[in-house]
Amino acid sequence: MTDWLGPAVQRVLPSVRADLERLVRIPSVSADPAAAPHLRESSRTVARLLREAGVPEVDVLTAGDGQPAMTRPGHARRWPRTCGRTHPGVCT
Repeated sequence: MTDWLGPAVQRVLPSVRADLERLVRIPSVSADPAAAPHLRESSRTVARLLREAGVPEVDVLTAGDGQPAMTRPGHARRWPRTCGRTHPGVCT
């Protein structure tokens, strides 16, 4: 029943690893005011990856000088979480 899983993982693993390597190179420590442009870049990159993975309507929001946050607006039954502002990979 899961004979397809191993080959499927092997097929996508190189691109997943490349995406992760690209993400960890983006400085994203929100306590450093100089990192603000990098936080925005990180949020945009994660939002793009989520959209490419099939998560619809991912938005990157900011309020004033606040840090970016990613959200899935509307009635999110399949993707109900809002992703974290400081570390885009952390969802609450």
